[in-house]
Amino acid sequence: MSIKGGNLEQIANKGDDLETLKALRQKLARTIDESNSGRDISSLSRQLQIVMTQITELEEERKIREEDTILDIVRRKHSRQVRGNDGRSLYLPDDEDEDLDDFGEESEQ
Repeated sequence: MSIKGGNLEQIANKGDDLETLKALRQKLARTIDESNSGRDISSLSRQLQIVMTQITELEEERKIREEDTILDIVRRKHSRQVRGNDGRSLYLPDDEDEDLDDFGEESEQ
């Protein structure tokens, strides 16, 4: 039974949960279509429903993460920005900004 992108084991070894679930969905659907056993069809159908729900949930999570990424960047930038006593904008440094002092000014080293 061939699956787009390789066999199920090859797809699973790539480590992408969503693609693995999609390949499993395809394999379950084909197995159901080819089965003549009512008992197997019933069990496989339940598994297929679970896999389809997991795919939907994972796609939703990924969509939310992609949308949040841009918003998170903006939030981080604005959370680091403060106003000094003179009204000028000061940026709080990230941990990586070792060359800046606590006021966002370049430190003398």
